[in-house]
Amino acid sequence: MKYLNSFVLFFVVFITLPLISEEPNPGWLKIVTKDVGLDSARYTRIMAVDVNNDNYPDLILGEGKINKNRIKLYLNVENPDPNAENRRIFVDVTESSGINVNRNPEKEGRIADISSMADFDNDGDMDLITSIYYHRLQMYLGELDPGDRTEVLLNDGTGKFTLKEDAGVHDIVVDDTIAVGLVNVTGIGFLDYDLDGNIDIFMSTWFTDYAAFNNLGTAMPSILLKGNGDGSFTHIKTSGIQKTVEPDYGVNITDWNNDGWQDIITSPYCRTGGVLFRNRGDGTFSNYSGVADYSAQKMKGDNGQNLCQWEAQPADFDNDGDMDLLQVNVHGGYDANEGRTHITINQGPSGNYKFAWAIDRINRDAPTISHLGDQGGCWFDLDGDGWQDVAICQMGYPQANLAGQERLYICLQNDNHYFDDISRKLGIFNVIKEAHSIEPIDFDLDGDQDLFVSHQIRDTQIVGTEKVINVYMQVQVLRNDIGNKNNWVSVKLNPPDGCNKSAIGARIYLYSEGITQIQEIQAGLGHFAGQQPFIRNFGLGKRNRIDSIVVRWSHKDLLTTKVLNPPINSIFEIDGAGNIKIIKSYLDVSELENLPQLSVIPNPAKNYVEIYGYNIFETFNGEQALINLYNNIGRKVKMMERHNYLPIQIDLSDLPAGIYYIQLGSRLAKILKID
Repeated sequence: MKYLNSFVLFFVVFITLPLISEEPNPGWLKIVTKDVGLDSARYTRIMAVDVNNDNYPDLILGEGKINKNRIKLYLNVENPDPNAENRRIFVDVTESSGINVNRNPEKEGRIADISSMADFDNDGDMDLITSIYYHRLQMYLGELDPGDRTEVLLNDGTGKFTLKEDAGVHDIVVDDTIAVGLVNVTGIGFLDYDLDGNIDIFMSTWFTDYAAFNNLGTAMPSILLKGNGDGSFTHIKTSGIQKTVEPDYGVNITDWNNDGWQDIITSPYCRTGGVLFRNRGDGTFSNYSGVADYSAQKMKGDNGQNLCQWEAQPADFDNDGDMDLLQVNVHGGYDANEGRTHITINQGPSGNYKFAWAIDRINRDAPTISHLGDQGGCWFDLDGDGWQDVAICQMGYPQANLAGQERLYICLQNDNHYFDDISRKLGIFNVIKEAHSIEPIDFDLDGDQDLFVSHQIRDTQIVGTEKVINVYMQVQVLRNDIGNKNNWVSVKLNPPDGCNKSAIGARIYLYSEGITQIQEIQAGLGHFAGQQPFIRNFGLGKRNRIDSIVVRWSHKDLLTTKVLNPPINSIFEIDGAGNIKIIKSYLDVSELENLPQLSVIPNPAKNYVEIYGYNIFETFNGEQALINLYNNIGRKVKMMERHNYLPIQIDLSDLPAGIYYIQLGSRLAKILKID
């Protein structure tokens, strides 16, 4: 069926209902962990990426056990139960995938504390890099050293991985003060820093030896690995990055100043304020923290403690054309003079792209006595209105737990661009406790962002006469049942020649009825390299058309591609020539056309149609039946109750020409609107 643009139907049949309720309720998010096969997923780290090229995001999950961590691969597959509410489930394929193979044939398995994925060899599929976090040097000395280091594993396109022996990352020599290859990694961020079409890697690091942490000389330099395009990398020591030595918790990468070159933003451990490395476009970076006024430590935290930052997640939350930050801080407090997790606003070209803390933008439902152990956060559009919302994970500190505040916070952006805590209204306030990591993942490709969150569970059992407390991490899946009630679009990129095949660093501009949204393709997000799908979701609210989408590619010539008037309520791919390939529509309209016919006149119609011609009362046994309106790609754009009389008149005067569907109970009318 041909896909045309779709428009929201506005009509009058005595009662009109809004597309979605403006008041959050428990029906917005539903916990479906068991239904999707993850009720036994006892993991801390969450990464989502399509490993087998079917467009559905798969999961890499990490145990989070220092020096003992193993990773698991779960494929996103069709639910074999055709009657199940969730049409997608996750299946553990770790053993057959090869992701934990060891270069030592005498060893089984491998430590992989941190991992992330991108297409390193430009063959069209996602490859894997893993590394280690040794925390304390004494835990890796002598016989305690397992020998595992950084590894690259190449994907064959089906989710089967092979270790690349000569990747150039196993024995990284940082400097003369640490053992060869023993790199203490806390973050992996991907970029193409020189725009040569190959993925490069920035590694944030921690201490060489934490036991001597009072001496910053024991901090480890960050690592820049230049991609060679075949899955191997070269350690670069002349980029300027190595000049700044600090212990970091993670890294995020974004184009901070809109010049087309990806910049690097570090999240520091409690001893420094972090660094914004400006990409100069000549293969080198400069420390622009002072120029950009970037810092994780503009304020002290709870009771004067130093703030530590786990991540600085970029997004254009205010839709003004530049990338702002969600700075996730540990040791924060709620008092007026105490810093905490907050939004940092990019002042844009008129303000020389300086960052300004907006400490009061996020309003959380918690007592001021709390000590904030925030360890993860993300931007996402919960309700699909085109404005980014915020989720924050908090755990790890008894003061907050006693106050009942170690939990998942979800804060909705209001019309003034402040964020209101709606966790109670969503029904998760006392459900997702001690939250750690979170990623928005449209796992079922229905156009809205579901939430995958890990949190700590404490189960109390009675063994004999004693109480035994079991403590473990659990991944939970919160399915979004509200976001795609508004209009939306999801975009996948197919880069032109000269770009890395993951499209990392590309920027998508969406223009819709006076609103501009920006999203970048990013991978390796914050602390321990969180990862989100490369198919990017855009909420449109009640806006019923997209004027254009412009893609600025990560290309040495900063190529751009413009697509005019693309379809909404669908997932499609854009290539470098501006061609669109539909991946999935919201609903297969062929399912509608199999219903018995509903009588309407006139058809074709210009300003209205009327439902008529059979005994509606007998057909529905006197019960109220819903009238559903669909556009030509199957998007349900309105739902309303009928009334017990005929004819029912539906106003079409504000609609553009096109095909629409009217469904009443088990009957359907396909109508053509003409100008």
